Amino acid sequence: MNTAFCTTCNKKTNYELKHEPIINFRNIEVNVDQIVPYCLECGNDMFIEDIENENLLNLYSKYKELAGFVTSKEITDFRKKYNISQRELGYILGFGKITINRYENGALQNQAHDDVLRNIIKNDAFFKEKVELAFAKHKITEKTYNKVISNIVDNTKNDELDDIYLLYDHEPSIYNGFTKLDFDKIESLILYISSKIKLYRTKLNKILWYIDFFYFKENINSITGLRYIKKQYGPVIEEKGYNKITSYLDRCDVISIEEAENGYEIIKPNDEFDLNIFSEDELNVIDKVISRLKNLSTCQISELSHQEKAWQYTQDCELISYDYADDLKLDL
Repeated sequence: MNTAFCTTCNKKTNYELKHEPIINFRNIEVNVDQIVPYCLECGNDMFIEDIENENLLNLYSKYKELAGFVTSKEITDFRKKYNISQRELGYILGFGKITINRYENGALQNQAHDDVLRNIIKNDAFFKEKVELAFAKHKITEKTYNKVISNIVDNTKNDELDDIYLLYDHEPSIYNGFTKLDFDKIESLILYISSKIKLYRTKLNKILWYIDFFYFKENINSITGLRYIKKQYGPVIEEKGYNKITSYLDRCDVISIEEAENGYEIIKPNDEFDLNIFSEDELNVIDKVISRLKNLSTCQISELSHQEKAWQYTQDCELISYDYADDLKLDL
């Protein structure tokens, strides 16, 4: 039998538990079941701290879920993402020393704090501003500042790469050469091509297209897994892929995108390429295409692509089938 102090009886008495619903909390219908201890002598409800704390945690958890508040787990996961302690996060946000600890253990944050928490979780730039402000005000150490900023940069890059895969990685089909997207090969290929020739951003589209289609012609699969569409000046990577991919590599300092004298953007390598990820047959095709096109202007390559059935028989802005690889007219 359970015993606890009953304030009505003014002594320790036996008690049992009953279940009572909490229908509404802060104008939201929560329908949470709470456990209530009651005295077996006087019948009145009793206060037992551990039971009351558990009831509050359940209530707050349900309320956060229904009201759209940031949950305890989301706060914990955010800290782990940036490898910071509860106290470091509290200092960055200007909260009390143990505030984050309380929130992670189920305490209900006020609306102002919830707004800040939601913004830092959803917006890396907003969190970066908070970190820089806290460092400027000497709320965090230089070590903490450098650690968090480095993690923000890394996470931003990872998010961008995830977005690239979300946009350009598709199940194998005739439109990607029966190949899943291989970003490592795309990166090394761009580095390799830009180390061999003067590579304009727009020229990259045509060279990658010819490489993928010539390789497909001989091997029934592409190298990169990219899909191409018909545009006015020739085949281009779908969804402005050449722009998104090269911009990402530029931000990662893998390449530099510089403006040339003619106003076009030129790609220059900043990193070493890895040819070991390509097979001998892949490298053979890559080198042949580069050799064939290296001395041609973007306009000249565009005119060559217009002679291909792949461009002629595909509707504007439609995906180009790799079936047309058998009909390539460009001589290598």
